Amino acid sequence: MISSSGVTQTIESLFGPASELITVSDFIESASTILAEISPPDGDDDDVDMVIAHECSVSDIKDELEQILNDPLLAASLVQDHEQEVGVLYTSYGKNKKPGRKPPSPDTETLPSDVLRMRRELEEVQLKSWKLSTESVMFVRPPRNSDYNSLVKIRPMAIGASVGGGPEGVLTISIYNKVPWGPSYVSRLFQHAYLASQSLQDVYSTLPCIFAASPSSGGSNPAHMEPGCAICVENVLYCDSQEYSKEILEHIAGAKRATLKPSTSRRTLAETKLSSLSLRLHFPYPVHHAGNCQHFIVVEQVRLCHHSDPVSGYPIALQLTPPLPSLCYMCHKVPATWSVVGDVRLGESPSLVCGPCWDALGNPIEGVVVTPIPT
Repeated sequence: MISSSGVTQTIESLFGPASELITVSDFIESASTILAEISPPDGDDDDVDMVIAHECSVSDIKDELEQILNDPLLAASLVQDHEQEVGVLYTSYGKNKKPGRKPPSPDTETLPSDVLRMRRELEEVQLKSWKLSTESVMFVRPPRNSDYNSLVKIRPMAIGASVGGGPEGVLTISIYNKVPWGPSYVSRLFQHAYLASQSLQDVYSTLPCIFAASPSSGGSNPAHMEPGCAICVENVLYCDSQEYSKEILEHIAGAKRATLKPSTSRRTLAETKLSSLSLRLHFPYPVHHAGNCQHFIVVEQVRLCHHSDPVSGYPIALQLTPPLPSLCYMCHKVPATWSVVGDVRLGESPSLVCGPCWDALGNPIEGVVVTPIPT
């Protein structure tokens, strides 16, 4: 709800450039019309699929990559060349570049013939984007924790929505949380696939937050916060109750830096279908609930439902960021491996302790409960 060039740059660095405004229902209708025009007559679907699969096949590239990666000498050479190239970019054009000697290049006369042949083949690649340019340093980074996935396979809901008979759209939506060590930085928590016929209430229902429980629904409210949820999409506020929307609008009116004041929709979260929204890809939309708890939803993809997609179980979990292990309460250096309850030698109970620190304490006293932390 704050508009400035600095905010725009921050959004693009975290989520990527936002797309143009997309009306989901118009996209589904136009895409379905185009698909119907290019679809083959009945009975020819298998032949067309085989032709498309043959044209889009990358089996030759896959075979060559597997051949190189299965050779320890060639694979090590690729990794070494890549690390050296990235190091040169950081040394010469990085944000925190330091003067010094550039890393020496290996002598080509001492390299094996297979490595030299592979290098010549790579140098003959005509793609301009194949080699890293000086601007590449802005996009090179080590993997974040949110880049990993705890799920081995997609996880549908036990009791979820099903695909209907007409044209159906699928939206890939990610949830981002603020990180405790940086108030202006967010990290992806998980990603789900929703049907366009589902509502904003379905999106909110998958939010894994302890404050999402409402006393009116029989859940617990550990922080004793006011129940309610508001999702702002393209400057339109969707709430589950009129009372909560008034509180949000009063808060925005009192904010000094707020330049965009949203309008309130007459439809609740449950009444607002995803297909009725006009939204942008890769743009964060704030979610406020339980008082001052805030998250962000980002639509990563909008597409038609394919025949290979699951027909039920929506929303389907696609990605779950693995939780970071807690550090030892004693040394604050290594991940904890034991949970200790009732030990007066430690400052709190339960206390998370690593293996070396627990061994240094010696045998536990009577009544102490020690439980290994699963990894």
